[in-house]
Amino acid sequence: MCNCMNDTLEIAQQHIKKDLPKHDPASVKIEWAGKIFRLEGNQNNNVVLPIDIRYRALKNDDTPYKNITRTGTSMAMNYCPFCGEKFE
Repeated sequence: MCNCMNDTLEIAQQHIKKDLPKHDPASVKIEWAGKIFRLEGNQNNNVVLPIDIRYRALKNDDTPYKNITRTGTSMAMNYCPFCGEKFE
């Protein structure tokens, strides 16, 4: 089982922290966006890709509503996006 997600985040954290302007080091929090907790036990693949959905809904008379409806979902990865190894 690979540890690419954690390793990549650690490398990114090092680069991001050195480029930040003057700050309180204890206040810095850098983590993957879209992080989830898996109930089936596999905690190595704990990041999902968000999918934004936007559409114009129709009224009963088939005319579109004025505003756009925004919703979303997420898709979990089966393979590591960095090395291609299958998550177990």
